[in-house]
Amino acid sequence: MELFLPVYFSYLLIISIYMYFFLGGFDTGIGLLIPFTKSKKIRKEWINTTAPFWDANETWLVLAIGILLVAFPNAQAIIMVKLFIPIMILVLGIIIRGFAYEFRTKLDIKNSNFWHYCFFLGSLLITIGQGLIMFGYINNYDFFGINIFYSLIAVAFVAVINGVLGLLWLNFKWRKVLSEKINSFLMKLHYVFYTFLIIYLLKVIIYSNFKLHSLIFIALFLSFSITKHFYKNILNSIIIFSIELGTTFYMYSLIVYPNIVPSKNISVWDAAASTASLEVIFYGTVVMLPIILSYTIFSHFIFKDKITKIDYK
Repeated sequence: MELFLPVYFSYLLIISIYMYFFLGGFDTGIGLLIPFTKSKKIRKEWINTTAPFWDANETWLVLAIGILLVAFPNAQAIIMVKLFIPIMILVLGIIIRGFAYEFRTKLDIKNSNFWHYCFFLGSLLITIGQGLIMFGYINNYDFFGINIFYSLIAVAFVAVINGVLGLLWLNFKWRKVLSEKINSFLMKLHYVFYTFLIIYLLKVIIYSNFKLHSLIFIALFLSFSITKHFYKNILNSIIIFSIELGTTFYMYSLIVYPNIVPSKNISVWDAAASTASLEVIFYGTVVMLPIILSYTIFSHFIFKDKITKIDYK
């Protein structure tokens, strides 16, 4: 158990972050798309499509932070300090978006545009925070000099991912069919995603000795060629994009693994809590993880149809 538990929690941490990034990307993507329509009604309907799910999506972020805090206390003490500003940007975005979700339904409808743009601002801050965290974590927390440019590229990469997820979600849940123009824009965003991904994977393959990377790289291109034929079925598109995104996360983790603090070469075993503590947390996750998964699946099953109209009294 002494060797197994740190590995178990490291994988659970990666999965939790991925689930937050993927599921939370739907509502973050919707927020980023708010300025692309001038209609208050359409903005309201777009946001309403995520209303039954958005707070549940944040559960995965809470789980990820909890695992880092409790299972890897030595790592969180370094990561939280070094990435304090990007994390605060992310948290501020979540707070602003939470206010926007609630107050848009309870205050004067004339101010709805203000809250819609707060929703956009919150989503933008979340995207910036995610991009900076993703870049800083593997780049020794250095955001100065030429790294300012690279960190902006990371933010753009995350924005493209969230934009794709937002458009996929609208195709899946909105009562109206998106125009051919918007669907064409979705495909172009997907091409941009792959452009970023190619650059990223080439760097990984060049600087790594893992042959597995090359195999995954080829698999991504095969999935891309298949994906183009699946855009007529939006659910298949979402599933395949989730696989592509999951593979990207897997590749990202392989860059640093088994280190959890790459800047100081601290491994998951070095940063882990005592075995006795990890055993207690292990049994907690055995109980709670199925509950979180079940709730996520249940909520999507209950609200599986397209959102038509939501009234707030």
